[in-house]
Amino acid sequence: MPTANKTATKSSFLPAGMSKILRHRFIEFAGVGMIACALALLVAFASYSGSDPSLNTSTHSGPVQNLLGPAGALISDLLLQTLGLAALAAVGIFIGWGWRLVSQHRIASPWIRLSVLPVGLLLATLTLSHVGPPESWPLRGGLGGIVGDMMHFWTLDLLVEPIPRWGYTALIGIFAAAAILYTLGYSLREWQTGCLRTWNAAAAVLRSTRKLRRGQQDAAAEDVFAEEKNSKEAFSFRRFISSISLRRGRHERLEPTFDAGGREAVGHLGILLGVCGRVSNDCAPSRNRREPCRLKRK
Repeated sequence: MPTANKTATKSSFLPAGMSKILRHRFIEFAGVGMIACALALLVAFASYSGSDPSLNTSTHSGPVQNLLGPAGALISDLLLQTLGLAALAAVGIFIGWGWRLVSQHRIASPWIRLSVLPVGLLLATLTLSHVGPPESWPLRGGLGGIVGDMMHFWTLDLLVEPIPRWGYTALIGIFAAAAILYTLGYSLREWQTGCLRTWNAAAAVLRSTRKLRRGQQDAAAEDVFAEEKNSKEAFSFRRFISSISLRRGRHERLEPTFDAGGREAVGHLGILLGVCGRVSNDCAPSRNRREPCRLKRK
């Protein structure tokens, strides 16, 4: 009886269902923290520089090039030198686990998956060690880091000569990918759903880009059509103005031009008109209408 009363008093401290809600919020907060840490590691890897201060680089002149400062330079240098590019798999696992905690508040069989994680990382470093590093690789070791180089050296005696090197690399890569995918904790149906959603999202992005390009092309075609229309209208207006000027030129009054004979005729005509004018002036009606018209003689 005292035990039952004690349990009842403990459970009655919070409202019904509040403890479950708080537990879910705490799990979601932990998932968001894992995603944030993974993104920070990704930024540190992306801004890695071999000249930044680290465990094997004590002297450094100038500012730190890593975006996360000295801490990001130290962590990225340590992970890249030990695991190489396989450290990116750890970043992906942290993001997958964080999303699993945020969405479903649990990870199925977490201890088994944690035990499989080192195996997957070792196989990934061994796979990358068989791939030659490019000239821009900033580290002395290979793409699998120091661990990958050691694994490669220890497994050289296990390789059989008739089988090509790329065959071993592909086989080890398949086992590494399987271990890492199992560590993520997603089922086959979830992978199918995720791949389908990713495909649909990519198709939607492609459709939107095509529509945008078509819209830009249609706008450019409309601009060209408007320019051609304006040029045609301007050309027709010019033709109309030129036709009006031609019509005006045709309907202008033509002034008569005379040669020497014509000028003499005009002169005689002027003399005749002058004599007629004088006669009309002399024959104008006087005050006394009975008086006859008399021509004035000079």
